[in-house]
Amino acid sequence: MRSKLLSAAMLLAFAAPAYAQMNIMAPNLKYKTQDEVDAAAKQEKDYKSTMQKLPDEKASNDPWGNVRSSGTAQQPEHKTKKKKASTTQ
Repeated sequence: MRSKLLSAAMLLAFAAPAYAQMNIMAPNLKYKTQDEVDAAAKQEKDYKSTMQKLPDEKASNDPWGNVRSSGTAQQPEHKTKKKKASTTQ
């Protein structure tokens, strides 16, 4: 019994460092080279400079503009409001 326990402990002691070196979470992870990192940084810098050159777009005051169809005309306010009938006795 003691020899089985000792052999299991030795097996665990030898397997633990090898298990720790394995990349379990991302086995197909590809590391980038310095050239790829530099190219990505240059592309990001160019993108940001281009976005700064673009003029700002004016915001629309109509939040429902995308929902309504363009053929629908707005009704005048005097037709949509209903007068309350006052009943005084």
